[in-house]
Amino acid sequence: MKFPHCDLQTGKIYGCKKGSWEWYHEKGHFEFNKNSKFSFLILLNGYFREIWIFCIMVTLIIKNFIYPTIFFFLLYFGFFLFEEWWCNQFANRKFYK
Repeated sequence: MKFPHCDLQTGKIYGCKKGSWEWYHEKGHFEFNKNSKFSFLILLNGYFREIWIFCIMVTLIIKNFIYPTIFFFLLYFGFFLFEEWWCNQFANRKFYK
């Protein structure tokens, strides 16, 4: 079974047929990363991931530190879901036009 994915550095899409809905979804990831509106969100999401990992380490020492860990996980995962949703919408616009 092939899993569609893209390489943002080389600009190549693997694991799906060109022109398919999956291909447009992966193409959406390129467009998302080119979009100036989202560049700051991409930067913030990197920080959210780093803070979340730091919070996990602190939670191992201080058990009551779970709430900040959950908060930063939700920010990080929420952004991931937003990007996937946006790419799905991009694919829908291109594939079903």
